Amino acid sequence: MNKFMISIIILLLCLGIAPLAGQSQTVQPNLISISSSGKVMVKSDVCLTVLEMRSSAPLAADALQQNDKRVSEIAAKLKELGLKTSEIHWSGNQFSPSGGGRIYMAGGQRPTGFEVYNVLEMRMKNPDLTNMDKFLTRIASLLDELGKLGVGMLSPDLSRYSLGGSSAVSFALENPEVYEKQAYEIAIERAKPIAEQIAQKMGVKLTGIHSVHASATSPARPVGGYDIGYTYIASSPDDLSVRANVVVNFSFK
Repeated sequence: MNKFMISIIILLLCLGIAPLAGQSQTVQPNLISISSSGKVMVKSDVCLTVLEMRSSAPLAADALQQNDKRVSEIAAKLKELGLKTSEIHWSGNQFSPSGGGRIYMAGGQRPTGFEVYNVLEMRMKNPDLTNMDKFLTRIASLLDELGKLGVGMLSPDLSRYSLGGSSAVSFALENPEVYEKQAYEIAIERAKPIAEQIAQKMGVKLTGIHSVHASATSPARPVGGYDIGYTYIASSPDDLSVRANVVVNFSFK
């Protein structure tokens, strides 16, 4: 390769143009991009209740022993109330200082002991929501019975990560995949007439869908530092909204 050709290649590279050896450049297809969304309303099939059990003592070992005993009592009460083992989940023992807060080095009081806490999660699958008054009465009775054993709402340091900190009871969707597919199909179908209208104004004709880009669905926020495993959650038993957002690229000629 002579010096002249080397100079030409360097100039092309500086201009951001890559020289092709024995190949023709690929022309990008003409595209009309449409942002669209789809929504499907679905009946919830899981009642999710998230509560907290907390014990404190000057020594961490004593707090742990107290909490383990209370957890056993609560587990027995839940069984008595008719809940299945598969519907109950404990987050496990977690430790935190008590009596002085966690930031005592900033001028606050030093901790005087330890707290051991568990997050109790109850998942009632396929609840009978046809008689809402009866169902809510059962939930209220359950909360009252657990309250007698010291189970309560999430404390402020946990509720920051909860379902908004406003309700101990929420409703979720166990298997959303089939509804997500429906929502995506609706979103794509809604994009087509808009693309056709734009193509008509441009004096061109659509030839089909070139590609579809879907945005990821944001998962539900964790409760008590662990993932609750549901993407769609509502604070009421009304229909849940399963949404899909897409960008549909239509080719035209």
